[in-house]
Amino acid sequence: MVCETASFVLLELIRCLYLVPSFKDLREYDQYSLIEQSWPFVCLLTSAEMKKFVDQNETVDDESQYVLFQSIVKDLVLRSIDQTEYTLLKSIITFNIRK
Repeated sequence: MVCETASFVLLELIRCLYLVPSFKDLREYDQYSLIEQSWPFVCLLTSAEMKKFVDQNETVDDESQYVLFQSIVKDLVLRSIDQTEYTLLKSIITFNIRK
């Protein structure tokens, strides 16, 4: 279930990025680099936006990482961020990541 949720969220991230005209205009390598660098942060936002939580019954390698992830997602959900705000936050994070 962890992999299924992560895959779903990652695909949603990529779908959203392809709605941004300037992202589509980038070379494939640059698109890949942006996704690779920003996905952990954008994954949290997308999980919160979609209210997708990792199943608590699932075995995870690092319990503290699991608890932190769930805590951040729940905190974001409680803030009542709307879809436009999520989209803007994801764009800001994706296009401002530095190596």
